[in-house]
Amino acid sequence: MKKLLLLIVASCVSFNALAEPIQIGAILPLSGEVAPWGQRVQIGLETANELHGHKFAITYEDEGAREAQKAITAYRKLISIDFVWLERPTLR
Repeated sequence: MKKLLLLIVASCVSFNALAEPIQIGAILPLSGEVAPWGQRVQIGLETANELHGHKFAITYEDEGAREAQKAITAYRKLISIDFVWLERPTLR
């Protein structure tokens, strides 16, 4: 009986932990010559998030038009201030 009660409590705790949106970050080119591409990716991420019940709280940072220093600053902000998981699409 104690094991069953423990299992029920553990299930409730894990369910409540999943109820909060997961914080993720996306570094995209939202300005400059490639901004239309970054904006399309942002719209796609928002649409996917809506379709899946807003499971994610997405924080966007602009990397500019492939500006290395701006991208590094965005990365540092997301991990040190916003404390989010990062997702950055890459061109291959």
